[in-house]
Order: sequence, then structure tokens, then C-alpha cells
Amino acid sequence: MMKKIIALNLVLVLGLTLLCGCEGGNTASTETPVEETTVPATEVQADYKEVYAEILDRYYGIITSEEDTMLIGEGNTGVYEAIAELDKETALGVVGYTFKDLTGDGFAELIVGAVADNEDSWYKTSEIFAVYTIAHNMPFMIAEGRARSSYHLLEDGTFFYEGSGGAAYSGVGSFRVSQGGTSLICNDFYFTETDKADPNVVTIYHNTTGKWDVEKAEKTELTANDFSDIRKGYSEKAVTLELTPFSQYK
Repeated sequence: MMKKIIALNLVLVLGLTLLCGCEGGNTASTETPVEETTVPATEVQADYKEVYAEILDRYYGIITSEEDTMLIGEGNTGVYEAIAELDKETALGVVGYTFKDLTGDGFAELIVGAVADNEDSWYKTSEIFAVYTIAHNMPFMIAEGRARSSYHLLEDGTFFYEGSGGAAYSGVGSFRVSQGGTSLICNDFYFTETDKADPNVVTIYHNTTGKWDVEKAEKTELTANDFSDIRKGYSEKAVTLELTPFSQYK
């Protein structure tokens, strides 16, 4: 407990007074991001397993629960999808966690995701189910991934987002965590929409807000092959996370 208190005090010293900005659903966007600030890059020495114990305990409880009813809550959906129809022992090996500084402020965020190298996993890549930081002395979720709305970490520390609302409605983009904040900020976002006059025509739109909204995007001349190449370009830069499976948590 003392380690947790010390670690959380270190967070306060670093000035992680942050604002919430993430939206749910297939929307890959954030609200208006907080202003990015420069913070000390000194690495914070903390027992992150203790710092994020509340969140880690919750996920461990979800995976090992004998209840058939899903618990509604932030960050739960992707985990439930990953362990569907698996026995508890196997399930503990397919979901894992790691601590990684995503903002460059020296304090590590918690990433929960799929253990990609597990033969029992539904996932072949390190798909992210949830990302947490500490804000206002409490765990705070930055991003949530699930089927049709997924995140992968890229080589440069940003996130590759991929979402789908149906055969003709897809979106891909790049997002970063704001410096000194809990917002996801959009770098680029491309999405497809059918033409209102001709549903057989699919148009590709682009914006830097992450909004899945044609009114807040620029219509492009990109083709379906171009869109596919953009997605491929992002996916090729996705990294394989070295996650600790929850089978080793307790």
C-alpha cells in the first residue's frame, strides 16, 4: 500500500492533472484535446503493478469469474470477446498486460490486450483492449478496443485505429496520447461512406479530428485500393507487445 501511495504522489508531482476526452462506439475520435505541454522526461520509479492494482484485479476477476453474466464497464468488452468459450485456465493465458510510457513524461501507462503468441488466442496480433493512466490520483482509461473498433500500438508510440460499421463503412487512422493529458489526439483519419444518391458508390473521406462525420471531413479522390494501402501501411508498423499473461498475475 505504501508503494502505491508513493507512486501516486509521484504522479501528482509530475502534474498529471488531466481531462477526459475519449468517446465510445465506433467513433475513433476525442473531444477537443487538452493543450499539449512539455513535462519532465525523468523516468518515474514505481511499482506499477501496485499503482494499477485496482484495474488489474478487476480484469483478473473478470477472467476467472464463474458467472455467465457479462459485467458492463469500461474496457470490459474486448476482454470478454477474447475469452469467449475458453476455460478459465486457458483464458488467463490469452489476455495480458504491460506498462509503457506512451506520453514521454516518464510515467508508465497500463496496456491490457491480447497475448499474440498464444495458440489459444483468437488474435494473431497484439490487439489492445484498454489503456489506462493515472489522473487526479485515480486510474483513468485513455482508449478502449474491441471487435470492429480496435487499436494497435505503432513503432513511433502512436496508435493505429481500425473500425467498421458494416461492409461499406470502414475507418482507419492514427492517434496519439496528448502530452500531459488523457486525450487521444487524431493525426489522420480516413473513413468510407456510401453516396446518398447511389448506394453502390463508396466515397473515402479524411479529417484530422477523428470524427466519423462527412460534415467534418474532406471528400477525397482516393480509391478502395488506396484505402487498403493506407490500412496496410499502418498495420505493417504495428508492434508486437510483450504482455505478461494474467496467468502470472497472482
